[in-house]
Amino acid sequence: MTDVFDTDSLTDTALPATFGQFELLRELGQGAMGVVFSARRIASGEVVAIKVLQSGEGREFDEFRLALSREARIGSLLEHPGIVRLLEHGETDGAPWLAMEPIDG
Repeated sequence: MTDVFDTDSLTDTALPATFGQFELLRELGQGAMGVVFSARRIASGEVVAIKVLQSGEGREFDEFRLALSREARIGSLLEHPGIVRLLEHGETDGAPWLAMEPIDG
């Protein structure tokens, strides 16, 4: 396994947890490539949704990393009321992430 932030260890009992500049509050959902959390920026208190790439290894992990990078690049170009706004992206402890506006529902 690569040396990345381990999303699998974040059970409900392990939250809240610090993840770089964010405090992960609760899991909102997960898919094949990542886990989405409700989070708060530690410095400002701003609430965001943050998608963190799941830990992994090999070719599949590299493909997911590339897909998340594409999502960040394309998301930063789009602005529409029907599209979740991408606020920021980066990497913490080897785990790429996207911070997005939180949407209820």
